[in-house]
Parts: sequence; C-alpha cells; structure tokens
Amino acid sequence: MMLDSIDEGPLVYPTVIGEDRHTRPKKYSELTEEQQLQDDYDVQATNIILHGLPPDMYVLVNHQEAAKDIWDRGETLYEYYWRFYQLINDMHTIGMTMQQVQVNTKFLNALLPE
Repeated sequence: MMLDSIDEGPLVYPTVIGEDRHTRPKKYSELTEEQQLQDDYDVQATNIILHGLPPDMYVLVNHQEAAKDIWDRGETLYEYYWRFYQLINDMHTIGMTMQQVQVNTKFLNALLPE
C-alpha cells in the first residue's frame, strides 16, 4: 500500500453532503477501514521519504503533501548513489562494516523498479 501511495498519489477523501447542504470531504473517522488503512500508509510513506532526505533536499520538498509529490521531486540516481556512498563511508568511519553483497543489496532494494 505504501508503494501505491508513491505510484498513484494519496487517497482522495470521498465527499459527503453535510448538514448545511454543502459538500465536504469525509472525516478520517467516516472513512471505511480500507480507506483509513490507505491514509495511514500515505502518511507512513511520506514520513519514510522525508526522513531519508538530506537537509538541502528536505527544503525542496517539505511543502509537498503527498509521498508521490515528494518522490517525483526527489533525487536522481547519481544523487541517491552519492548520498548512499557517503552513508557507507560514515559507517566505516565509526567502525561499522557490512559485506559488499549486503551493501549492494541494500542499494538495489532502495531503487525504483524502473
């Protein structure tokens, strides 16, 4: 469901006619269980992406509301690789080591399927 959030954008809240005869978006409590779950995953996907961004990139996307918008405004493959490379260097600096196959797998698993 998180990947759906990124690929398709966030849940669009359905509308209802309120007591004042005006159309309004449903409240979270009025959503179906599946819609609430999707909304929760939308928030989680957005938070995961935001926490993985460096501060200079965060400034570019902090006003975006949807994970898809954030992802679309995100890094190029080179920028992602460079950030990943710096993280691995930082890990080596503090004495953490990983087998090369683990590093490669983590890098590849974090990429988009495209």
